[in-house]
Formats: sequence, structure tokens, C-alpha cells
Amino acid sequence: MKVVDNNGIKLTCEISHEEILILMAGMREICYGVDIHAFETRLGYSKERVGVLVQQLRSILDEQDIDE
Repeated sequence: MKVVDNNGIKLTCEISHEEILILMAGMREICYGVDIHAFETRLGYSKERVGVLVQQLRSILDEQDIDE
């Protein structure tokens, strides 16, 4: 992973296919694989928000024709 630009509001990164798959796997595991007491308090985000991010990442991979 490499930071391409950081303007203080938006961070632009280059990320490999493998790295995005690792991030997705981890997010899925914390959302659906384990029961985390006080999920939102511990992570700072709701399960729904994390789930939306997983869906957005999946869409990016689909657009690029990249399989999991």
C-alpha cells in the first residue's frame, strides 16, 4: 500500500488486489464471524457502516473484474 496524495481531507492510496482482499476478509470477520460486545463503541463505527464499506470494496473489485 502506498499513499499517493493527502490533502488533509481525502487520502488517496494505491492498494494491491491482495491487500484489498485481506481488508475485506477482516471486515467481514468482525461484522459476521464473531460476536463483538459493544461493536460500535469498540470500533467507532456501526456494523452497518462497515458492511457498506465491504460492499463498496466488492463493487470496485467487480468493476475491475477481480475475483476473490
